[in-house]
Amino acid sequence: RFLDEYRWSFTIGVLSGAGTLAIAIPLAWMAIRRTWGAAFTLLVTAVCLAIPGPIIGLFAIWLFNRDAQLLLWMYDRTLAAPCLALIIRGLPVAIFISWYALRSLSPELLEAASLDGASSIARFWRIVVPQRLGAFATAMVACVAIAMGDLSASILVTPPGVSTIATRVFGLLHAGVDDQVAGLCLVTVGMFVLLGLIAMWCAGRWDR
Repeated sequence: RFLDEYRWSFTIGVLSGAGTLAIAIPLAWMAIRRTWGAAFTLLVTAVCLAIPGPIIGLFAIWLFNRDAQLLLWMYDRTLAAPCLALIIRGLPVAIFISWYALRSLSPELLEAASLDGASSIARFWRIVVPQRLGAFATAMVACVAIAMGDLSASILVTPPGVSTIATRVFGLLHAGVDDQVAGLCLVTVGMFVLLGLIAMWCAGRWDR
């Protein structure tokens, strides 16, 4: 009965998680290399943590709901708005995981690669990514879990025809459909337990 809701939740979670990592990893890489980069990354993290979910949703509405046809099409016909809101929600967690993972790299290895003439981009793709792929996967799973459980930021910007599990539970609670709410919550708890096990496995791969 609720397969479409789970499908939409997972799709939005994966898309927003990938977008979050695309922002968090460069910020974390910049933070371990420059003092000003660390300060800027901390500022971005603090701002994202401090903004309430409904404010994030209103920001996405303000950004997309304009006269430009492309923005209106993205707002009404794509998942861009909820993904943007969930990227902001998941960014602090992804930054913290990526930052810690990058700081644990051997500086001697990076210095040796630099002495051999490797550029910053080459060091990142040839040394950092292969050695910290498990950490990045852990951050990805965490962002997916955050996105799938979010309601406050995404409920305001979900396009027509799209309903997530969090939105459906919210509606059923107000309608008093207790049996369906109980079933959805049990299945969702199992889903988050599975995501937690996957994150633990990815973290274990990272430790090795």
